[in-house]
Amino acid sequence: MTYDLFHKPQNSKLFLWLNTKTDLKNYSKRPDGACVLVEKRRVKEYTGFVEVKADYQKNNAHQTHSDLLRLALFASHGYDDYHSECILVLQAIGLNVTAYGFTQHASGAKVMFELMKVQCPASLHDLPSLCMQLNKLRMLQEFYDHYCTVSTSDHCKRKLPVHVDIDLDRMLNSHQPKHVKPSIDF
Repeated sequence: MTYDLFHKPQNSKLFLWLNTKTDLKNYSKRPDGACVLVEKRRVKEYTGFVEVKADYQKNNAHQTHSDLLRLALFASHGYDDYHSECILVLQAIGLNVTAYGFTQHASGAKVMFELMKVQCPASLHDLPSLCMQLNKLRMLQEFYDHYCTVSTSDHCKRKLPVHVDIDLDRMLNSHQPKHVKPSIDF
């Protein structure tokens, strides 16, 4: 469903499903998909990242939190390496798609914020509910077209990234106390 929103070959913007590692620092993981800008048939920059999980995994908080953290790390590196205004982050769990934006606040803090949630139809019977969300999808497309581009301002002075090798398993609670949902441990 999101493919047509972000795949625009006439504008050198592609939505790709990745089966290979990206050239970004990837913590031995890779995103399921990416939005890229292409120049001369080569990837010029990454403008978005996608992770997809099956519907039966929606209650697996460890996996979904891990995916969201991994998406934030991909977005952070993409933001630093390609000097984009904003990076689009999509997390799809079953038929629910959540869109996030990743950018740097004027104070210097990097921020990932939720843009919207969209419920995809499972059958033709659910199609009328999608029609009610078309305006949301159009706003998401406008956000991507307007903000997820290369920064053209010369005053954009970013500090060098302070990324270290991160072990995702150490950041996430892998143990689950009785009667308590797992959560992210910072």
